[in-house]
Amino acid sequence: MFKFIERVYNEWQERKFLKEHGCDNRAQYNYRNDPCVSTGADNLQDYYCGYPAAVHVRYAVVSNLMSWQDPLGAPPYELTNWCDEHCKDEFRLDYIRGSFINSKFVIAKMTMYTSSAFDTSEYFMAFKSEKDALMFKMRWI
Repeated sequence: MFKFIERVYNEWQERKFLKEHGCDNRAQYNYRNDPCVSTGADNLQDYYCGYPAAVHVRYAVVSNLMSWQDPLGAPPYELTNWCDEHCKDEFRLDYIRGSFINSKFVIAKMTMYTSSAFDTSEYFMAFKSEKDALMFKMRWI
């Protein structure tokens, strides 16, 4: 009986914790609070401070996927499913608002959203292993 009460209490604590942080599950919480991502950065190298390889997923690739409906919808699950099956290390898919300026991607800040230079958003895959990034490029890019 004590084990049952302890399990119910732990589940209640977990639900309360996730609700306080506005997350549906622990995976979503871990994704939002990834210590290897710096959300205040201006460029991709600083944004993905813990991921040595970042790959730009072009619009042409994303628009041909079955799961892609609109940029505000769910991320293309074909990319993440493929990475789940083939990647050995951690990865993440992000939809980042910004623009390419002088062939470098500059991330838009909240105060810059009204600027016409930052009207685009792009998909990026970040990998902790450069070998995984190379495999992803060979398959998708």
